[in-house]
Amino acid sequence: MPARYDMVNRVIEAVPGPFYVRWRRSLFNLARLYQPLTIVEVGTLHGKSAIFWAYACPDAAVYTIDDCIHKQPILNLQQRIQGRNIITFIGSPHEIGETFTEPIDLFYIGCDRGHENILESFVRVIAPGCIIPIYDYNSSRTYDDFLAAHDDFYTAFSQDAQGEYLYIMRRDDDNPRTMLKLKPELL
Repeated sequence: MPARYDMVNRVIEAVPGPFYVRWRRSLFNLARLYQPLTIVEVGTLHGKSAIFWAYACPDAAVYTIDDCIHKQPILNLQQRIQGRNIITFIGSPHEIGETFTEPIDLFYIGCDRGHENILESFVRVIAPGCIIPIYDYNSSRTYDDFLAAHDDFYTAFSQDAQGEYLYIMRRDDDNPRTMLKLKPELL
């Protein structure tokens, strides 16, 4: 892994909360490969993954959304990120999705529990070629239903001892990067 990955790890290790090394490596490689400019994250918690995205993709705007009733972790995150490219939203991800206007290059779902049909709320701004990594995929039919309704999205799935991961990508026939076959074991 490059020196940038080591630097990103040092920064986020100081932040509480889980964010497994294998998943981090995978996401860092995605960031390097796709170089997204607009990242939306659902499930902020303590902000560990939001900080990760901000350091891994320094040219990207990172929007992190959480509907937590305990706002202190978000306030702590806001203190940690002064001068960084992270915009925090507290509220219903569905409501925020209905009004969000930026085309999304990477949509990270850090927690899919309680966010059924979240992709439907954002589908109009999910850009062609957008990759959607979903951590701790709970095998709900939510994503199956979404994929059945939208034939311009496709998936890859992987599982290891630390959790289940689902990757969804929006097809972009004009961009060869979306023709890559995602092989999660290589990420």
